Amino acid sequence: MTVFQPFFNRNVDLDEWTRKIISWHFSEDTGCDYWLNKIKELGFDPIQKIKTFQDLEMFGVFNDEDLKAVPVDSLIPRGYKNNNIALRVFETGGTLGDPKRIIDCEYRKKLAEWISFSLDKHNFPQKGNWLHLGPSGPHVVGHTTAEIAKIRGGGLCYFVDIDTRWIKVMVKENDKRGTQQYIDHVILQAVNILNTQNISCIMTTPKLLPELASKVSFKNIKGIIIGGTHVTGPFYKFLKSNITKDIPLCISYGNTLMGVAPSVGYKESTGVRYYGFFPYFTLKVVNDNSWKECVDYYQKGRICITVLNKDYFIPNLLERDEAIRIPGTDEYAWDGVSDVALYEKMKDAIIEGVY
Repeated sequence: MTVFQPFFNRNVDLDEWTRKIISWHFSEDTGCDYWLNKIKELGFDPIQKIKTFQDLEMFGVFNDEDLKAVPVDSLIPRGYKNNNIALRVFETGGTLGDPKRIIDCEYRKKLAEWISFSLDKHNFPQKGNWLHLGPSGPHVVGHTTAEIAKIRGGGLCYFVDIDTRWIKVMVKENDKRGTQQYIDHVILQAVNILNTQNISCIMTTPKLLPELASKVSFKNIKGIIIGGTHVTGPFYKFLKSNITKDIPLCISYGNTLMGVAPSVGYKESTGVRYYGFFPYFTLKVVNDNSWKECVDYYQKGRICITVLNKDYFIPNLLERDEAIRIPGTDEYAWDGVSDVALYEKMKDAIIEGVY
């Protein structure tokens, strides 16, 4: 599969990219201990056997439980060691138990550039300061917002940290008063920043944006991103009609492991539409009964991601989300997803908190 990727302004061959990433992660010189130690268990030599993207099916479904327990040292590619390169550890929110961990070196910077490329299409300003009202600390999204501010003219990034894990504890215990008190606590901090500082853009979560809008004017705001997992069609229309109005709004579907797929607009027939950062990660919508089998276009199925970058490699991860499979566009020639929602069979086990 070779397609034109406008972000790179050139054609990208997914099979060639796959071979390049496999060679990096399974070479004795550049691979990480985690994958090198897996070769015997796999029963095949990936460098010899993986020639196409489809060949990645040989790995089976990825067991992301490994990312909860393995020492992060074992995830560091040898190609990064002894090179005086800054490495970061990021964690998931722990929605389904203990958090998963990844190593980051260069992928998030490239991802922030991809998001910035997408924000241009949403008419976000090139310069200005940002407010990040969301998770920071061990979570990658705060780091990404700061990178976006830096890329888009070097603006300052102000942070109001959200402890999403604590909110999930309160929601699980049905502590509605405590949950609202915590939300009020962080909203008050954000209001102070917006009332005293020169903020042009906001990055926050779907549930916190209406809370913030009820407490402060957005008259000076020139762009808003809401990130996380699921924004329904009715909620998107509510935001455009009642909160953001003429302010550019970008919805981002994503998570710690894959990265971010910024929205490319809304259609009544399919909802909010997203295209991933090809070829760094792919989004497949697969059949419930066979993860190797994609559903037909405009049909719903479970999202299966594959992450292909030098920082880490994750093949065939079945996500907690479902979506409608949509075809590529003139600009984004690879499959996308729309109408993303919690995977029906996992709904009861998931607590989303402020997302």
